[in-house]
Amino acid sequence: MALAPLPRQPSGWQCLVSFPDQSESFVLGFEAGKLWRLLEIGEEVNSWPDHELAHIANLELYQRFATHFRCDLYVDDSGDGCWCAVTFVPVKPKLRIA
Repeated sequence: MALAPLPRQPSGWQCLVSFPDQSESFVLGFEAGKLWRLLEIGEEVNSWPDHELAHIANLELYQRFATHFRCDLYVDDSGDGCWCAVTFVPVKPKLRIA
């Protein structure tokens, strides 16, 4: 059985994989889970310019991730109200001289 191609968004982006559950919370959770796992294993998370963009709707969650993993979160809004590029930069511990 052939499936219809996934629709292209007005921004020109389109989904690569269609999930059976198309709810917004499922899609946002899938995206967030992927970034959580990358942070968890110590991978660099920089979605600009070489990687996929992130949903703006997940920014509050990404701020929580940054706090948990002790990172600064940098966001570059794409300007379309839907997507942004996110970068998590680990915060270096400050040295103290006692």
